[in-house]
Amino acid sequence: MKKITAFFLILVMMSLSIISYSASPQISVYVLGGKLDFKDAAPFIENGRTLVPFRAIAEALGANVEWDSATKTVTITKQYAANASESVTDTTYNGNSASDETKIVKIVIGSNKALINEIETTLDVPAKISNSRTYVPLRFVSEALEMGVNWDSATKKIVIDKGNITIAFDKNKAEVGDIVKANVEVNNIPGFTGFQVNIKYDPDVLQPIDPTTNKPYTTTTLPEDGTILLNEKFSPVKMPAGNDLDKGIINYGMTYMNMASYKNSMKAESTGTIGVISFKVLKKQQTNLKFEDAKTMTKSKDGTMLYNWDGQALSNYNVVEPQPLN
Repeated sequence: MKKITAFFLILVMMSLSIISYSASPQISVYVLGGKLDFKDAAPFIENGRTLVPFRAIAEALGANVEWDSATKTVTITKQYAANASESVTDTTYNGNSASDETKIVKIVIGSNKALINEIETTLDVPAKISNSRTYVPLRFVSEALEMGVNWDSATKKIVIDKGNITIAFDKNKAEVGDIVKANVEVNNIPGFTGFQVNIKYDPDVLQPIDPTTNKPYTTTTLPEDGTILLNEKFSPVKMPAGNDLDKGIINYGMTYMNMASYKNSMKAESTGTIGVISFKVLKKQQTNLKFEDAKTMTKSKDGTMLYNWDGQALSNYNVVEPQPLN
C-alpha cells in the first residue's frame, strides 16, 4: 500500500511539473507592432540574453542578411534615409566619423566581438549554431539597427520599436503669470549619449525664465537638468549653442565626453528627461512648442540630433510633437 501511495505521489509531482512547464509562457517578439513568427526555430535564453534566428529578426527590422559559411560570419545591412546622417565630428561633439546612411553589422559565430560600421564592440553572449540554425543576440542586433528593446519578464514578451523624442508640459492649462515646465524627453534611444535640439516657441505668449532667479533667459542660458546624462563618471558636458529669444528659439545640447567608459558600463541611459524649460505665461491662448530645423544643424532630423556611445548620429527614431498648452 505504501509503495502504491508513493508511486501516485511521484505521478502527481510529475504531472504538476509538466503542467507548470507547459503553462510557462514562451518567448514572443513584437516588431513595430506585429508579432514575429519564428516558425520551426524558437528563440531561447542563454546567460540572461535572448537569442533568435538571425534571418528572421534582421528581415523583420528591414535589413538584408548574408551568411558566409567559410568564415561563419553573419552580415546584416540596413539602409537609412539621408537625413540625420551627420557624424559627430561634423558638429560640436567629439566622436568617430562614420556615415550612418548605411549600417553594416558583422557577427562571427562563437565570438564575443562584433563590428558595427567597422567599429568593434563586445557581445554579452556570442552568436551560435543550434539545431543547424544560426542564432544571434536579439538586443544587440536590434539596438545596432537603432531600435529600442523592451523586455517583460513576467510574460516573456519582447517589444522592438523605434525610439522617440518629444516635449511634455507639466500641465495643460495655465493663466497669465503662471509658470509651466516643458520637459524634453527621449524614450528608448539605444546607446543614447548626447544630443542637440532646436526648440521653437511663441515669444508673445511664453517667456523662458531661470526658476532659481526668476529672470528671463539670456542667449546662453541652459535649461535645468533632466534625469539622464548626469553621471559624473562619464564627464557630462553641457553646450549652449545660442538662444534667439526675439525669434523664440532655444538651442542647446549635452553629451558624455567619456564615451568609452560609458559604453563599457553596458548601461545605456536610453529613456528620461534631457532638459526642463520653465516658461512664464504672458498671454492666455493656445500655444505649443516644437522642434524646428536650424541653419546651424544642417543634417538634423526635425530640429533634433541624437548620438550613441560610438559617437555616431542616429536617424531611426520618431520626433513626436507635444500636446498644446491651453
